[in-house]
Amino acid sequence: MLVIKRPFIGFIIGTLLASVWPNLALLLCPLCLLFSFFVGRTTTYFLFSLLVGVVWVNAHWHHAQASARPLQAGKSQQVVMGDIGFVSRQGHKLEFEFSPVNEPIKLKVSCYRCPYEVKVGERWRFDLRIKPIHSFQNPGGFDYRRWMLSKGYAAQAYVYAASSHNQLIQPSALGALNSLDSVLSPKSLPILRALVLGDKNGLNGSDKRLIFSSGISHLFVVSGLHVGIVAGLAGLLVYWLQRPLLLLGWRHGYFLASMSGLGFACLYGFITGFQVPALRAVLMVACAVLMLQQTRFTHVLHYYVFALLMVMLAKPLAFMDMGSWLSFSIVLALIMGFAGSARPSWFGGLLRAQWLAFCMGGVVLLGFHQSLVPFSLLINLLLIPLFTIFVMPAILFAVIATLFGHLEGLIWLESSLESLMLLMHQMDGVMTWWLPIFIEYRYLAMFGLGLFLVPKVLGLRMVAGTAILLALILPIKTPEYGGFELTVFDVGQGSAALIQTNSGHILVDTGARFMNGLGVADFVILPYLRQHTIKRLDMLHITHKDNDHAGGLGVLRDLALVVVGQADCHRASWEFDGVSFTRFQADGFSQGNNGSCLLKVTSLAGQSVLFTGDIEKEAEMALVKHSGVDLSANVLIAPHHGSRSSSTDEFLNSVDGQIVIISSGFLNHYGHPHEQILNKYSERNMMVYTTAYDGAIQVAFPPRQEALVVSTYRPNFGFTE
Repeated sequence: MLVIKRPFIGFIIGTLLASVWPNLALLLCPLCLLFSFFVGRTTTYFLFSLLVGVVWVNAHWHHAQASARPLQAGKSQQVVMGDIGFVSRQGHKLEFEFSPVNEPIKLKVSCYRCPYEVKVGERWRFDLRIKPIHSFQNPGGFDYRRWMLSKGYAAQAYVYAASSHNQLIQPSALGALNSLDSVLSPKSLPILRALVLGDKNGLNGSDKRLIFSSGISHLFVVSGLHVGIVAGLAGLLVYWLQRPLLLLGWRHGYFLASMSGLGFACLYGFITGFQVPALRAVLMVACAVLMLQQTRFTHVLHYYVFALLMVMLAKPLAFMDMGSWLSFSIVLALIMGFAGSARPSWFGGLLRAQWLAFCMGGVVLLGFHQSLVPFSLLINLLLIPLFTIFVMPAILFAVIATLFGHLEGLIWLESSLESLMLLMHQMDGVMTWWLPIFIEYRYLAMFGLGLFLVPKVLGLRMVAGTAILLALILPIKTPEYGGFELTVFDVGQGSAALIQTNSGHILVDTGARFMNGLGVADFVILPYLRQHTIKRLDMLHITHKDNDHAGGLGVLRDLALVVVGQADCHRASWEFDGVSFTRFQADGFSQGNNGSCLLKVTSLAGQSVLFTGDIEKEAEMALVKHSGVDLSANVLIAPHHGSRSSSTDEFLNSVDGQIVIISSGFLNHYGHPHEQILNKYSERNMMVYTTAYDGAIQVAFPPRQEALVVSTYRPNFGFTE
């Protein structure tokens, strides 16, 4: 009979609870202590273990926050000596982990157009410009600061490349590791590097977008699949090499082969940084080796719990990351799904495994505000056997051959994988199609997917399907006719805002595009659109063609029925869902900052917002004197991110707004918003909101004469300082 000791389960539950809701878990501690006085000894042990798990995670989380550079500390420059960790390259940018000597912290360091060859295991002295880790703060968005802190990073830094202090102090002793890093170059072999080392920075933006959006990103993370293949191939090779010894009565073939597989699994995990999926897989391999050596049967779930406990002890904050939940939950679904069932055919087993992984993965993805892609079930059904049987073994043998000077195998594999990626791009529309589940109904869909995981004999499949169907068809709340809702996204140093009317959606600007090929559109705008089941934009309005306003145009263009930019910013007025729109430019300006394409949106009640792009003093004066447009607005999107080159007295007097929203980056090097401009707003009694400190800002414009409702977004669950 399968029995797992309750204290272990209590510790696991406490750890998971504290990873999701650390403050709530702490609040439950007194209740658990009080309840323990009224229950038996066994339950008391369970509750005590649960409290230990809660305290374990919270203690490490508070330590991570205390070790991190506080947001209010700002930027600084200092010379630091430390050791190099995992190194990643993308174009002209070099990124690496940097552990200062005699300090229990890690820095995430970037070096632009870096003149140095930095290798894992080296000790360097760098002149660094250090700044706090800051995250965009948007509804349902990714919390970068929490993710970085949970991985042990205390701050971000940039190498001042021109400094004379930069110097190699001690070379690396990891020659073989650095040779592998050089062989799998991100420039010449980006796909192979992503598959073998989990480093996707060498891929172009379109490939990354396809991988993330189609549900196959697990193939490009060093996971149980990769570690298992390495361990299995190494074990089989060592066992095959021992065959001549069998003639001499050699009895330790199985033991030596299994230990060799475990050793290579540990080596592979070390090379790739022992991320949680790899660590879990190595522990499971170790358990499998132990199971082969013992004579009595032990259920695989015991080894699973052992691996889970070891990960929680080694990396207490691991489950603040979605990847850890996916890794362990899918394995649990596979264990429970195949437990006690008749042995299926190989195809039946593959199909059941993918269905279990899809349902459990869907529960986790929806819980983390991600999209559910139905086609991922089919593509994984095809790709996982392909990668397991052919691709990964071929890559490993090609890597070994390369160490002896034969590069042909890797080059051929990279070319073949490029062709496969091109084929998937041609099916992009199908592969990335997501279920339109409104964010407020995702728990209903999670409930339905969870019911699909229970045994079929319970007869709950109809209930599960009904729950998912309801999540898809339940009505979505939209602004009333004549009213609209404005969402100004936190996109750092840039601009992006969404206007939602009763049945329409207008996006104003897209935020910036990053050096790695992705951009704000991928991490902020598209996730928000998916969470609100918005598959089509009625208009994409670009106020200014600079990167910080139009960087995501290439990604979002296909979603929009109409795209308007500076070049075609013809004066026009129209009405949609009872909301009035007016588009115009300053007379005499059509290019540059002053040629920004302005947009004024007015509700049925006459309350309005004015988008100003990056206009400066000259355009503002032209608008005041010659525009012929009523510039007055209740809400002003600050010109040029609050720069002192804009917001003249005459312009602000014409607008006569009550609220001003400044879209600017945290600690941006432009100094936006300028103190002089903030004083101007204050003198006019304007309520000032900035995305850098308030996160995303939402304003509800009702169709009646009522006060505007302003709300700012901050990550909850106590993760912010």
